[in-house]
Amino acid sequence: MALRSRLRDGRPASTHSSLRSSASARCEEIGEGIRALKTRKLLVARALLLAVGLTAGTPHASPRRVEMVIGIKPEKHAQYKPLHADTNPGVRDLLSQYHMKYFSIYVQKMDEGKPYLFGHYEYDGPDYYADTARLAREQRNVDWLASTHPMQISLGGHTTWTQMQQA
Repeated sequence: MALRSRLRDGRPASTHSSLRSSASARCEEIGEGIRALKTRKLLVARALLLAVGLTAGTPHASPRRVEMVIGIKPEKHAQYKPLHADTNPGVRDLLSQYHMKYFSIYVQKMDEGKPYLFGHYEYDGPDYYADTARLAREQRNVDWLASTHPMQISLGGHTTWTQMQQA
């Protein structure tokens, strides 16, 4: 029986139980430290998300501005302009539905009198890429683009409007 009360390293069993309780206490201290560190990291991450306006389910703190350019066939300019008149609803309601606000198109003649269209809108939704993909599948938008695209001249190898970068 006395042989069984000793550990393999030769220490008495009573020493083993005190080591076990000491190790258990140290593990508990380490666990509390890890939990505190995780809590601090979580608080810092939440503060950063709030600071940049990316909290789940809310729109961005500031809207995403989109500017774009495309050429227009000079012989189609007169036909193109009424499509964007205030009296023609076109797809404005769809743009609003997908969080695109303040959509405007401007025309300017440049390069030997060639007309170019410059477009602008602000996106204030939660997921730009998902909303633009859904808009692209809307049949009325597909039909609208099919009617306006033949009037336009794509630039720089693009197949449609070229998005501009802010300087």
